[in-house]
Amino acid sequence: MSIFPKEIFRGSRRWAQRRFSDIRHWNELERGGHFAAFERPAEFVDEVRTFFRTVR
Repeated sequence: MSIFPKEIFRGSRRWAQRRFSDIRHWNELERGGHFAAFERPAEFVDEVRTFFRTVR
């Protein structure tokens, strides 16, 4: 999961681990929000690429 600080809902890692048993990626970024792909496109793309590297 990629957690952007100004997201509408910010689930904690503890919350996510109780609900999902196979979290492959977790990163809490310094900037961005609900529209991260628009607000921080480079960081968003990096997060997507990093995630897909873990599931190949």
